[in-house]
Amino acid sequence: MLGNEFIFQQDGATPHTAKETQQWCKIHFFDFWSKDRWPPNSPDLNPLDYCVWNELCQHMNWSHVVDKQALINEIKQGTKKIQIEV
Repeated sequence: MLGNEFIFQQDGATPHTAKETQQWCKIHFFDFWSKDRWPPNSPDLNPLDYCVWNELCQHMNWSHVVDKQALINEIKQGTKKIQIEV
């Protein structure tokens, strides 16, 4: 119906994060992001932010993130690796 070029955004409401809902979405939505991949809650997020967040996460070494400072360091390192495409 909508094709593959859309992002279906849900909030963190219990019905959206339930195992059954997550499993259903995984089966029925192309390239579904589970609740574990959702970016931090922010009213300012839009699809561009999701795209940037996904790209950043791919360049971070999550095994190094053991505290707040390590997270900050990984974010800084990850942002340096993001490729800007026009």
